[in-house]
Amino acid sequence: TGVVYIDTEGSFSPVRLLEIARARATPGQDLTALAQNCTLIRVNSAIELKNQLATLESMVFSKNVTLVIIDSIAAVARRDFGASLVERQSFLLEVASTLKSVAERCNLAVLVSNHVSARGGSHSVAVPLDPSGRLGRAALPPRPSEEIPALGDLLPALGTAWTHAVNTRLLLTGAGDAPRELQILKSPVVSAVSLRVVITRAGVEAVADQ
Repeated sequence: TGVVYIDTEGSFSPVRLLEIARARATPGQDLTALAQNCTLIRVNSAIELKNQLATLESMVFSKNVTLVIIDSIAAVARRDFGASLVERQSFLLEVASTLKSVAERCNLAVLVSNHVSARGGSHSVAVPLDPSGRLGRAALPPRPSEEIPALGDLLPALGTAWTHAVNTRLLLTGAGDAPRELQILKSPVVSAVSLRVVITRAGVEAVADQ
C-alpha cells in the first residue's frame, strides 16, 4: 500500500521518515521498499495544490494509495488569500469536496493538518522540526509557559468553514518530550475522547495507563 504526502510548507523530513521506519520495521524488512511506497509532492500555492488534487485519483489507483496527507492546508490558504475571506472559503470548500469524493470512491483515508490561533490574536503553537529533522523539539527558543494559550483559547486557524467541512477533527496539544494530549473533537462514529501520547523515534505512541 502507498502514501501520498503533499507538503505545502517544505517541512517534510526524509530523515524523520527513515527513523520511524527503522523503529517500526520487522527484522529483515526492506526499508528502501517502505520509503518507495511514500510519494512526496511539494506544492507552493493554492493553484498547484488544486492541480495536484485534479490528478490524485489516477495516482491513487496507479500506486495503490490508501492514505493521503496534506501538511498543511492552512499554509497555502493563508499565503495565497490572506484577508480575502470569501476566496479562501471557496478554495477550502473545493479542496474538501475533492478530497471527500476521492476518499469515498477509492476507499482511502485523508489526513489534513491545520494551524491553531489564540482568541484575540494569531499565536501559533505548532511544534516545528529541529535541524536534525526530529519532530517534537521546537527549533525556536522556548516560550515561557504563561505565554502559551490555554486549551479553551485555541481556535482552528481557518475558521468555521473548514471546521464544518471535515468529518473528523483532532487536536494535538503540548510540546517537547512531555506527554501530549490528542483529542477527538468531532467524529461521526465516536464521542469526544482524549488520549495521552508521546512522540518517540517510532512516531506517535499512546502513553500506557499507570
